[in-house]
Amino acid sequence: MDAVCVFVNYNGQWDGTSSSYVGGEMKGILVPDNSTYVGLVELVRSVIGIRGTDKNIVMRYGVEPGLPLVRIQCDADVKFYIQLKKKDVYVLSKFPVTIDVLDESAAEAMLAEVGASNHIDVQRSRDGGQSDETMQHVNDSNTIIPPPLQFPSPTVGLNLHNEYEIEKQDEVMHNDLCTANDDCNAGKMHDADDSHRSNEKSIAASIGGHSIVNNTRSENDRVSSSDSLSDGVIVADYTPVTMRINCIFENKKLLLRGDDAESYKVLPAWAEMVMRKNSASNIQIETDSENCFKYFYMCLAASKHGWPYCRPVIVVDGSALKARFGGMLLTACRHDANGSIFPLAFGIVPSESNESWKWFFEKLRDSIGTRESLAIVADRHKGIEYAVNHVYPDAAFGICVQHLAANLKTRYKDFKGPLKTYFDGASRSYLLSEFHRHMESIRGLNPDMHRYLVEADPTKWSRAYFNGRRYAIMTINIAESFNNMDRKARLMPVGFLVEWLRALLQRWFVERREEALKITYKLAPKTEKLIRTHFSVGLSVTPRPADQFEYAVTSNDGQIWIVDMSERICTCRRFQVDQIPCPHAMAVCNYRRIDPYNYCSNYYTKDYLYSCYADVVHPIGSAEAWDVSEEVSLQIVNPPTTKRGLGRPRVRRIPSQGEEHEPIRCGRCNGYRHNRQTCTNSVPLRKRPTTRTDT
Repeated sequence: MDAVCVFVNYNGQWDGTSSSYVGGEMKGILVPDNSTYVGLVELVRSVIGIRGTDKNIVMRYGVEPGLPLVRIQCDADVKFYIQLKKKDVYVLSKFPVTIDVLDESAAEAMLAEVGASNHIDVQRSRDGGQSDETMQHVNDSNTIIPPPLQFPSPTVGLNLHNEYEIEKQDEVMHNDLCTANDDCNAGKMHDADDSHRSNEKSIAASIGGHSIVNNTRSENDRVSSSDSLSDGVIVADYTPVTMRINCIFENKKLLLRGDDAESYKVLPAWAEMVMRKNSASNIQIETDSENCFKYFYMCLAASKHGWPYCRPVIVVDGSALKARFGGMLLTACRHDANGSIFPLAFGIVPSESNESWKWFFEKLRDSIGTRESLAIVADRHKGIEYAVNHVYPDAAFGICVQHLAANLKTRYKDFKGPLKTYFDGASRSYLLSEFHRHMESIRGLNPDMHRYLVEADPTKWSRAYFNGRRYAIMTINIAESFNNMDRKARLMPVGFLVEWLRALLQRWFVERREEALKITYKLAPKTEKLIRTHFSVGLSVTPRPADQFEYAVTSNDGQIWIVDMSERICTCRRFQVDQIPCPHAMAVCNYRRIDPYNYCSNYYTKDYLYSCYADVVHPIGSAEAWDVSEEVSLQIVNPPTTKRGLGRPRVRRIPSQGEEHEPIRCGRCNGYRHNRQTCTNSVPLRKRPTTRTDT
């Protein structure tokens, strides 16, 4: 390997008047042509005898007298300097490098100066081996152990594709892996000889001045395991390598965010800091007899304080975690005054079982208690209904009509057109007479479907027969929307996931609190729009008073609806169910010249919207600044004893029954169910536009 001779000046200072380095010492080093910034820093540190991470060096060199010094701070600067030295290779004393030693952390300096570096720094001692700090992450079998867990910013995505030298996907590296030490126990890779290659490929990555090579794998294997990098061996001196892009992504995730198993050990310290910064928050971690993770529950104080200002309807759902140890994320949400998602509590359990759902609802009851006319809406999972009956026996339990419709679509092939229309009418109608009319229509078209809906218990899915008040919340769409939003966070280890959830609530509370302050009318924006629609419809009906409060309102179709403003009821049942004046009540308000806002529930007002987000979700800072009690620091939380299944982990969720997805669309012919690469359709050539020229 070619190298250039460089003189290094240190322990002195630069004199700007004479354009020279005064005092200090000078040593000569050989800098390889393919050196990186990190490699050059390590080489200089070992030469001048700097150990540890409490000091950092700044490298500069002079070009001409009178000109400012040029600083070396990235790989491009190193390459430029090497090319500059090659221009005057016979003048050894030209362009010497001056070294300034600063009393600042090497890690902070690397972040400030190097930015998105191509490699991760691994410090060496003066004799060329690893430093004490580095060896803390290397065990006796020379396998890499991930560094301590660091929580990333929840707003920063994992952009892991641009920090390695990526070439063709099927290319194999054939250059020597270890050139600095002939006795290296890692060995070398043979030349590109068919007799040595056989059918195996090697995957490698670079960490500072080392290469890490995992076990060889068959050529037919298209994806390397997520543990490939952690099972690698350390090889001295970095050599450029190539790697398949999907393996780079998996291995870099391991280095950047730590191991999934280590993530569970951070939970006790994280929970203590969150509860210390956000007093009255409830965070509980349960383990089994072997200190293995079992359950996790979180309800922040800000969510608890905002709960009384929301409609008493809780929407619950579960979604699968995609990390190494799996599990389920349980979510309890509700609507704020504007109909937006208001997360109430989160839980992490091994699976959706009767026991896990019961444990989650017990913790939820301990956090927020119970309320009058409480309603809980969920899908048809039996564990949820079991838990509600045991923990909230007085609450009204309803099922999502969208999930019920998906079951009907899977069970009955003719569930479309009239049948679907009748089901929507039966589930969403306010009047019992309308419900029975739609059900009779379903019986006439499909008696088996009618029997199925009756067995599903109309008191759970029908608005007309529901035992409580659902406030027009017929689906669990807010929970499904939240699950879709956190799908990328559910790919992370559990420590990252819980911090992402906390940071998300912190951001939402700030943004929505500021939006609530900007509202100039009494109701929340969506409710204001609905009340204006009811007012427009109410202009076409005629109210006739019976006394000061009771009115008979005649609609355009001749039906007569009785409105009692003192009781806030109407025979159409929309007034008392949704707690918003219906069009008939709006006609009475217009007739009597009274303010309809006074007849809206406080749950829809801007004051309640602001009160929902009045509290603050406080940040907890970086893990290095945490002051954890001794009791918590000694608490052990091991990963759950779950066995990872065979094959590639599933990332996309399994669609619900009857759920429709838009088919793949070709970008070439605009056809469906194929892509541009497999398209065989003929596409007409685009005609060249004709231009007219004057002669």
